Amino acid sequence: MPSDPAASKRGRSHRAPAPLLAFLLSLAMALMALPSSHALAQTGTFSPQEEAPPPTPAPQEGAPPPKTAPGKAAPPPTPAPGKGAPQPKTAPGKEAPPPTPAPDKGEPQPKTAPGKGEPQPKTAPGKAAPPPKTATGEGVPQPGLATELDALLASKVGSGELMGVVVMVSKDGLLVYQGAAGFADKEAGRPMTADAVFRLASVSKAYTTMAAGALIGRGVIGIDEPIGTYLPAFSGSNAELKDKRALGIKVRHLLSHQAGFNYTFGESPGGPYHAAGVADGCQDSPGLSLDENMLRLSRTPLLYAPGTKHAYSVASDVLGAVIQNATGKPLPDAMDELVLSPLGITDTGYLAKDPGKLTAHYRSRPGGPRRMAEPELFGIGGGKTLTLSPKRATDPTEFPSGGCGMVGSAPSLMVLLEAMREDGGGIVEPAVMSGFYQDAIAPQRNSPGEGFGASWAVVLNPAAAGLPVSAGTIHWGGVYGHNWYVDRENGLSVVILTNTALKGLNGDTKDRALTAIYKAYPKGK
Repeated sequence: MPSDPAASKRGRSHRAPAPLLAFLLSLAMALMALPSSHALAQTGTFSPQEEAPPPTPAPQEGAPPPKTAPGKAAPPPTPAPGKGAPQPKTAPGKEAPPPTPAPDKGEPQPKTAPGKGEPQPKTAPGKAAPPPKTATGEGVPQPGLATELDALLASKVGSGELMGVVVMVSKDGLLVYQGAAGFADKEAGRPMTADAVFRLASVSKAYTTMAAGALIGRGVIGIDEPIGTYLPAFSGSNAELKDKRALGIKVRHLLSHQAGFNYTFGESPGGPYHAAGVADGCQDSPGLSLDENMLRLSRTPLLYAPGTKHAYSVASDVLGAVIQNATGKPLPDAMDELVLSPLGITDTGYLAKDPGKLTAHYRSRPGGPRRMAEPELFGIGGGKTLTLSPKRATDPTEFPSGGCGMVGSAPSLMVLLEAMREDGGGIVEPAVMSGFYQDAIAPQRNSPGEGFGASWAVVLNPAAAGLPVSAGTIHWGGVYGHNWYVDRENGLSVVILTNTALKGLNGDTKDRALTAIYKAYPKGK
């Protein structure tokens, strides 16, 4: 991780975000005519603490998945000009691209307010948007990739392993693959669309890390500052602080999950987190504030001395509280100012802005996915239980969880990943972003060939990890059924969002999809 730049950067204004990455992605989505409908299966692995054995089989009844041509996944609808995704801008003197045809009338289109929808590119004042990249050289869709991934996705949806999925692949900043298949809401008969909004679970952590990175680069947060500088609950003024070792927790320990915290689902009922009422951020906790959750956490003992071990935990929620207190703004407002607005992202946050675009979520079962209950409980062994509360995404009384509480779409996540790939994308200083790519914990993680950086895994030895990616690739996922990858060396960013837990997270489609992607775009080429 980077050293603390606070001393040299306090009071320095942050440079305007670079427009290129958001522009190229939105432009590619609007202009690029891919040769067929596209689909992608999951990529990546996840922390063992968010994995669980398959539940007891139960037959699934209901409507079949939407039909597609053999080997094809259902293509995402293309919005008519002026609707949904905004039309790309061209540089002065350039001829505007022809409008995209309206979709068939039989397919319902999501409504958006004027100027809303897919992320809109921004440019510096007085600067025109750069001309579009042409589909030549790097970034060209490779023959066979779409066919192979289409067939893979069609088989997973058709077999009932996945209920619905949206995928995107970007190569060197150019979108080369995108698609949607299956159902967003099976019971309502609503098909999956490319702009569907998902409960992100631990994908939220990447947004929280980038917001913290923006503040670290500006000197607002010191990466080596004790978190008690920003959180009274973890300062010497809190007489209820259970474990005085918590006074030594630094911001970097939150990023690397070395603070000594746990997750509630990481302990048996009756453990200290349960007794104190600490919320994980994925379960229902109406009326509980972020500050109160920090106070409850401060009343529990640490698992270990800060910086000495690694354990996946509520550290990202604590980091969200640091962001909130350091900026003096509610976390949703700080996130919007630091990350979302600079990247033109409008559909992502801590509360679903349009519940009609929010997917239903399902639990994978051998007989077919079942719609999640409220709450949905996953037994994960040793008397431990993971609790998911789908309704949290539409309840304004829930606290904003930096580790599990956001909702968002695949296109918006791709914009974030491209910012991460492009040295911080203008929202995080390159030196800070470079530090986030470094392993901070080896050899403390029980995942062969991998370390852990700033809330995500870092691939150190691809062969040992059993992955076709380049060394230095970062990735993570979310328990609702998601995975993402950023391979800077190979210029690849991959998004996979599903509404099926837990197969969407840890099923074998991730391995087969990565194999197809890296066959099309081999390392070093």
